[in-house]
Amino acid sequence: WGNLKDGNMLYEGSLAPLPGTTTRVRTRLSFFHVSKDTVRQFSERTPDGGKTWVTNYDLIYTRRNP
Repeated sequence: WGNLKDGNMLYEGSLAPLPGTTTRVRTRLSFFHVSKDTVRQFSERTPDGGKTWVTNYDLIYTRRNP
């Protein structure tokens, strides 16, 4: 599920359990407008129900010149 907040796209959900565990992993994914040709994608997961968050990845996408 997700929505727009302050001009950014924010999503939350859950992933299948990690190997050796039985609990689904709560995650959140954010897309930030950096510039006309650049977007940042930031992914996090929480091991403790949302008290703390760990970075999965932090990516920057830049439009390629045609």
